[in-house]
Amino acid sequence: MIRSVMKERMECGLRPATDPLASGALSANRELACRELADASGCCDLWWARRVDGREGLTDLLDDAETRRFHRFGCDADRERFLVGCALAKLVLSRYLGLRPARKVRFVRRCTECGGPHGKPRLQDGELEFSISHSGELIVVAVAKPAVGVDVEEVTGDIPKDLIDMALSEQESAALSHLPSCERLRSFVRSWTQKEAIAKAAGAGMSLDPRAILVDPSDPPRLLEWPHCTAPQDVALFTRVAPKYIVSVAAMGRCETIRSYDGSPLLARRTGEDLV
Repeated sequence: MIRSVMKERMECGLRPATDPLASGALSANRELACRELADASGCCDLWWARRVDGREGLTDLLDDAETRRFHRFGCDADRERFLVGCALAKLVLSRYLGLRPARKVRFVRRCTECGGPHGKPRLQDGELEFSISHSGELIVVAVAKPAVGVDVEEVTGDIPKDLIDMALSEQESAALSHLPSCERLRSFVRSWTQKEAIAKAAGAGMSLDPRAILVDPSDPPRLLEWPHCTAPQDVALFTRVAPKYIVSVAAMGRCETIRSYDGSPLLARRTGEDLV
C-alpha cells in the first residue's frame, strides 16, 4: 500500500479484547453503537474486516463506476480489498443513516483539485464523514461527524530510499537514520500512517506534500505544522500499534474516543435487507 501510494503520489491485533462485537455479538449492539455515534460528538468508530471476507454477492452493492473499477484491478488481492472496503463502508453507513437497503448508500469521489472521479469518497447524501484504508489482509472503515482520515499499513519489507525522500522532511529523515536498524521500519510506517491519515482527513490526498506535515512522534502523537488553513491544534490524531500493523486516525475537529468493531459479520450476510 505504501508503495502504491507513492506510485500514484496518492485487527486482529488492533481490536480491543473488550470490543462487544469481537466475538460476533448481536446485531442490536451494532445498531446501538450506530445510534450513539449519530447523537455523539468527539467520537470515531473503526470497523474492521479481512480481505477473505470478500464474496461475490457483495458486488451487488457497487455502483456502475465502482463495478468498472473493480474489474480493472489486475490481481485478485486488489479486487478483494477494494470490494470489501466499499461493501463494508456501505453496510456500516446504512446503519448510521437508517438507510436500507445498503445499495442506496451512494458515494461521490470528485477530486477537489481537478474535478476527476478519483477524490476522497464522500456520502452523496448525509452528514457523516468516513474514510477507508486497507493493507495486507486488513480493511478498515472510519466513521465520524468531523472530517476523518484513516490509514492502516502492514509492517513488512524494507524502506526504499526514494520513499523516505518523498515522505519525510530532512529533520525526520535524519532522526530516522539515527535509530537502530531494527526500529527504523516501524518508526517510518508509524510516521507514514499519521501523515496519510491527516492528508485524507483534509481531503487533500496526493496534493498535500507529506514532507510539510510535521508530527510530534510522542504518545499520543500531535500535529505540529502543516500547509493548511486548519490550525494544527484543531486536528485530533491517534495511532495504534500491533505486531504486524499500524493504524492512524485523524479528525478535523474534536475527537476524544476511538471505538473498534468487527465488521466481518456484516459482510457474511448473504441475504436479507442489506442486499435486496
